[in-house]
Amino acid sequence: MKRFLVILVIFYVVFVGSYAIRDLRTRPCEEIYVVTDGETLQSISTRCNAPFILVDNPHVLDTDDVGAGTVLTVKSYEF
Repeated sequence: MKRFLVILVIFYVVFVGSYAIRDLRTRPCEEIYVVTDGETLQSISTRCNAPFILVDNPHVLDTDDVGAGTVLTVKSYEF
């Protein structure tokens, strides 16, 4: 019985955790966006449907200027 409960808890954590991670990846982006470690302008632009991310952020002069903690203005567009 104890083994069954442990297996049940493991399955619960795995499946609920995967839904939570998917929700974080698909949630809409806020207008003010703080870049986290490992993100690029391309990945943020794709995820947030923001093709003009460089135009909307004149303080970013080059794509290499973006690092963790950089604050961006993100304007999402629906196509």
